[in-house]
Amino acid sequence: GGIDCHNNSNPTITNNIISKNVAAFGGGIYCYNSSPIITNNIISGNWVDDYGGGICCFNNSNPIIFNTILWNNTIGEIYSSHWAGMPCSLLVAYTNVDFSKCYADSPSAIIWGPGNINVNPFFVDDDETGGFDFHLTDSSLCIDAGAESVYVAIWDTTIYAPTTDIDDSTRPQGGGWDMGAYEFTDSSYIPPDTTDTLLYILYPGWNLIGGLVETIPATYLTDSPGVFSDVFGYDRELSSYYIADSLYYRRGYWIFAIDTVSIYMP
Repeated sequence: GGIDCHNNSNPTITNNIISKNVAAFGGGIYCYNSSPIITNNIISGNWVDDYGGGICCFNNSNPIIFNTILWNNTIGEIYSSHWAGMPCSLLVAYTNVDFSKCYADSPSAIIWGPGNINVNPFFVDDDETGGFDFHLTDSSLCIDAGAESVYVAIWDTTIYAPTTDIDDSTRPQGGGWDMGAYEFTDSSYIPPDTTDTLLYILYPGWNLIGGLVETIPATYLTDSPGVFSDVFGYDRELSSYYIADSLYYRRGYWIFAIDTVSIYMP
C-alpha cells in the first residue's frame, strides 16, 4: 500500500510517515523477497483486505524493524508468511507495537529483540477528521524509548539510528533516541494556533496528494502563499493530465510548492 519492496530491493526506510494506505497485503510496507531496514518510522492507520496492515512479508524476506511505531493498522500490525517453502524472519527491536496483532506462519518467525513496548503512542493528532499530526506529546512513553543502535546477530552487523528526524531536528533530544519519525524536544511541539482543519502540508517541489473524504475546492490550495501551480489530476482514459477544479475522495493529484505550506479548511 505505502511502499512495495520487491525482488532484492532491500532499501533503508528512515524517518517516514506511512499512513492511510489501502491494499490487499502490506498496507504500510509490503516485502517480497526483500529485506529492508526500517528505522524510525511511523506506520499508522493503514488497512488491508487480508494480511499485515502495517507490514507484510512474503518469499524469503527478512527485514529489520527498529525504533519504529506501528499503531492502529487493520488487519494486524505485522505478518510473516511461509509461502511456497520460503519462510521469512523479521527482527523487531525498540519498536512500539501491539504484540497480539503480529502473526507468523511456522516456520516463519518474528524475532523479538530488545526494547519493544506496547502502549498508546499519544500522537498530537492521528484522527482522520483532524490534522494527522504524528509528533509525540509529552505523555508518550515512546520518548527516550528507542536506541542509538541494535546488533543483528544473523547478519553480524550493527544498525544505527538516524542522527536527525523528519523535521531535521538533531537526535537524540533528552535522555535518548525516541521511537518514530519525530524526536520530542524540550520546548515541546505546539500545533498551529488555528481553529481551522489542517488538510495538507506541502513541501518544496512537486507533491503527490490524495483527495480526502470531503470534496475540496482546488482554490484552498492554489490561493495559498507558496503554492506555485494549479492542481493537476490524471485522466487514465485520455492518458493526459488536466487542471482540477476540485479534489475528490481517493483520487491522486499533483501540485508544486516553493515553500513548506500548511493548507487549512476555512
